[in-house]
Amino acid sequence: MRALARCRHCPIKLVENQPNEKEFVLASSVKDLGSQLTSEMERLLADSGIRHIYSYGWQSEDEIDPSFFGHAVWQTEPPINHAFELDSDTLPSGGFSERKKELMVLGIDFEGTMIAGRSAVGDILFYSESSAEMLPTMDLNIERSLLHALMDLNIASDRIKDFFIWAFWEMSPKDFCKKKDIANASWYTAPFREASKTLLHELDQRSIDLIKNLESTSNVIYELRRERNIVVHELTSSIAQHEKRFLEGKLKNIHNSNDSELTFEEIRRNQKLVTDTAHRLHHSRVELVRGFYRTLIRMSSDIFELEYHLR
Repeated sequence: MRALARCRHCPIKLVENQPNEKEFVLASSVKDLGSQLTSEMERLLADSGIRHIYSYGWQSEDEIDPSFFGHAVWQTEPPINHAFELDSDTLPSGGFSERKKELMVLGIDFEGTMIAGRSAVGDILFYSESSAEMLPTMDLNIERSLLHALMDLNIASDRIKDFFIWAFWEMSPKDFCKKKDIANASWYTAPFREASKTLLHELDQRSIDLIKNLESTSNVIYELRRERNIVVHELTSSIAQHEKRFLEGKLKNIHNSNDSELTFEEIRRNQKLVTDTAHRLHHSRVELVRGFYRTLIRMSSDIFELEYHLR
């Protein structure tokens, strides 16, 4: 009988030749192992609804998905089309505007950080499944991956906000901040909120609808960023917190040494309470990451589409 025993670093085949005889054999080459891990992570990401950013905008190979039109138009008709506009015969004599160049850099940087964030989410899901016997809040691989995902998505949210400022306000984020005298506390939502107060009657109805959607979505992102800050603080101090709780438990046991010992059922209830609490906390953190990613996908689609209409 053959079974695959999970290992933190590599899959190992467990071969049982005799009832009491077990032999461990490396499953495959490092190259094959990498392919297997990637396939497994992609399966877990697909099951969680975390699609690759390049898959949005399309219902089939040639059919655009109207729900994510912005991603389709960004992929096929970006502000600077490398396939055509960088040709020596079509390159503008004066070069490209600073606005166009900034839009391209910010858009590509946004995609890169989203791809990195998605990869970290895949790590979270993989370690969560492969370390099922360990409390998720005690697994450093999970906590490290959560940190990476949250930091990547936070950077992505900054990039797409800056993209919006260049697209709509046609100025740098720094200049926008000076012009509008924006307070730090409301900085993230300000570009979208101020846009909804401008002379929207000069725009087409679709652009107006997109700006209104973005004002609402920016508030959601603001809250996700706030939650992200709390979780990152918890994760970066988690080892110290584990040690603190351990020492507090030891001291409590010393002070209560004369108390009656816990019954077996009381111990089981306490263990179940700890386990259930840890899994609820882990689930809430995974949902935070999933929500952050998917909200950024929606927000970026609206921003990419708006930039297209504003050309």
